[in-house]
Amino acid sequence: MILDIIYPRVAHIGENNTVKRILPFRTKRSLGPFCFLDHMGPAATSENSSADVLSHPHIGLETVTYLFEGQLFHRDSLGTRQIIQPGDVNWMTAGKGIAHSERSVYSKESSRLHGLQAWIALPKQHEDCDPRFVHYSADVLPVFDDEGTEAKIIVGHFLNYRSPVKTYFETIYVYVKMLKSACFSFFNQYEELGLYLIDGEIKIDNKVFNESALIVLQPEIEIKIEANTNARYVIIGGQKLPEPRFMFWNFVSTDKSKIEKAKNDWKSGYFAKVIDETTTVPLPEE
Repeated sequence: MILDIIYPRVAHIGENNTVKRILPFRTKRSLGPFCFLDHMGPAATSENSSADVLSHPHIGLETVTYLFEGQLFHRDSLGTRQIIQPGDVNWMTAGKGIAHSERSVYSKESSRLHGLQAWIALPKQHEDCDPRFVHYSADVLPVFDDEGTEAKIIVGHFLNYRSPVKTYFETIYVYVKMLKSACFSFFNQYEELGLYLIDGEIKIDNKVFNESALIVLQPEIEIKIEANTNARYVIIGGQKLPEPRFMFWNFVSTDKSKIEKAKNDWKSGYFAKVIDETTTVPLPEE
């Protein structure tokens, strides 16, 4: 039932921010169409500290931000200005190129930031599509709730529920909360699928997990999950990428030359600017 277990490592984003990075991994570059997954926080925010990610570029992918706690303010080179709150979905299609920033929003009601940032590769024929941004509020996402298990379908089709979020590839992304002693099972119909444990303790295939890990699951079998404590996790995956992807920094493509062009365009200032942002993240060293 369990094909692989990937434990996150610490990655630095920005000057003072660290995250748990799950994908890409040396033995697993992608899972379904997901080519990147970061676990942010939980981190305290205050009037004097933040978890800001300054203006930076993307090509060849779609980003999805999902928060459990806190708020982020998204701005991009299309002119979008959008607050994301827990349960909402910010879906940004980079296509041929977009720049954006995400700044934490401090308030007495939301002094911690906790969530996931994922990237989904675009199909080869759509890598150069026009960039766009769509926001989905929490109340439009379907929820399965039964016998101590609540599952919010962020993306895709799951347990006879379908998310309104539109994707190119068949994609599954579900946020699950389980109460202690609850059991939950489903049939894994997806080419590639994994479960990322956020917190709590669960048991799968007689193996106990009590720390953050991406558990890669076998397809075409019934998956059974037992909660030893209150627990939270996401289920991610879907259609396997038909071609390998090259990645450098925030750029993803089936064509290395497009990544080289994006690198030069960012260094040279050819990317469209994020409105009201004056500080950018420099291109990292090779």
